[in-house]
Order: sequence, then structure tokens, then C-alpha cells
Amino acid sequence: MKILLIGLGSIGKKHWQILTNLNEWGVFEIELHHFTDWESADKFGAEIAFICNPTFMHIDTAIECANRGMHLFIEKPIDCKLNDLDKLINIVASKGLTSYVAYPLRHNRAIQNLGDLGKVVWFVCNSNLKNWRQHKTYSADWRKGGGAMLELSHEIDLAEHLMGPIVEIDGTLAWIKNESTNAETGAYLRIRHNGGALSWHSLEICSDKTQRFVKFKNNIINIETTDQMFLDQAIYFLNNIGNSRMMNNIVEASKLFRTIMAFREGEYANRFKQ
Repeated sequence: MKILLIGLGSIGKKHWQILTNLNEWGVFEIELHHFTDWESADKFGAEIAFICNPTFMHIDTAIECANRGMHLFIEKPIDCKLNDLDKLINIVASKGLTSYVAYPLRHNRAIQNLGDLGKVVWFVCNSNLKNWRQHKTYSADWRKGGGAMLELSHEIDLAEHLMGPIVEIDGTLAWIKNESTNAETGAYLRIRHNGGALSWHSLEICSDKTQRFVKFKNNIINIETTDQMFLDQAIYFLNNIGNSRMMNNIVEASKLFRTIMAFREGEYANRFKQ
């Protein structure tokens, strides 16, 4: 299979190494390339695209790839705007393409072994942007998809994955005065799920401490980012090319994305009115 990888930032390089290893191990027969222009990419004739460029470019890039008949692996979040989302969904459907929006915590083995969480669960992710991307990048710019709500939407996706469809998001976004970012630095959320369960979220990108855990009943489970979960995710995706029911395809993922964006845009509208 011919794979086009778009974007060689930190996550793009991680996928490059994983796909290279899968090829060398003989798990899949992969031709992997990264190009700087569409003309060269067209000559390569990729069947699959891994879209790992900055958030605000995801939908536009996915449309380019889908129009060329490529199956889509889209890094989270789908984008930072809803423009042309329906167009992308329609192209994927009309061409019979496989799509997947990558939230790798779903493949974390500690998460997969949590069992019954009960009706109230806390998701906490305290991180510091400077530790995983340089300041002044798109991760620090709200117009380009930066900020706690989208950058740390792993936890929101995980809550829906484990606890059922999200009915409502309530809470607040917070801005700590910081010359390095113009996006929200914290998202403090109460999320109601279908069936009445509640998930509480504390998500920070400028925290003095680094921690990620899930708290439920009398348990606190620390969640680590592991190479294994990225490897398992890639294998899952490649094994399910052609499967219209692939987990978190663009249709499924877009439902949560619209809910997240509705809350985020409302919070930004209120802030800029002041």
C-alpha cells in the first residue's frame, strides 16, 4: 500500500517511524513518502493519506486527498472550524473511502482494561505547551486550533468512548495571562452523557505540573502516552481499510467535533464581547 504522509512535525515523525517499522517487520507492505507539492504526490499515486499537518489545515488537506481517492487517517482534532466539513463527509461517502480520526488514547491498554467506571468520572490532563511544542506555533494560537479545548480533546473523546454519547457540555474556558499564547490555557468542563452519567474535565496547557489520570469510584488510574498505543492504532487503521464501520470514522467523529466547537465558539464569542 502506498501511503502519503502530510506534515513532519512531532506527530508526523512518530507516524513515519511507526509505518517504517511496520514495513521493516513485514506486518504490512508499505511504500511511504512525504512530498512538498501535489504534482509529485499525484505521480506517486498514494492510496492512503496520513494527515498530520497543523490543525487549521486538516479539512482542506483531507478534501484534496479524498478527491484523489485516498483513504484518510486524520490527526485529532478534525480541524478548528466547521467550514467544508460536510463537503469532506460527502466526498468520503461518494467515493467509498475509509476514514479515521486519530484519538490514540482509545488504544491505550490501561484504558482498555478500566472496566465499569460508574456514573461520575473525572478526567484530568495538566500539561505545559513548552514541553511538547515550541511556543508561537499553531498550538498556541486559537485561530489555528490552539488552546486546551482542542489540543487536549483526547479526554473529551475518551469520555464519550467510555461513557456513551455526549448530550451537553457545560463549564468554562480560562485564560492565564501569557505572552506565548493567545488561546485558552484551561478548559474546566462538566459533560452530561446519554443515560445520565457525568464526566468532569480539568484540561490545562500551561500548568506547572504534568499529570494525566482518570478518577472513578475509589480508583485513580494514571494514563501514560506510550509508543504501543500509537502502534496499535496504526495497525487497527491499516487492518480496517475498506471497513465502513471503522471506529471513529469521519461521520462518527464529526458529531463530537460539532459539539466541542459549539461550546468553544460560544465561549470565545462571550469573551470577545467583553
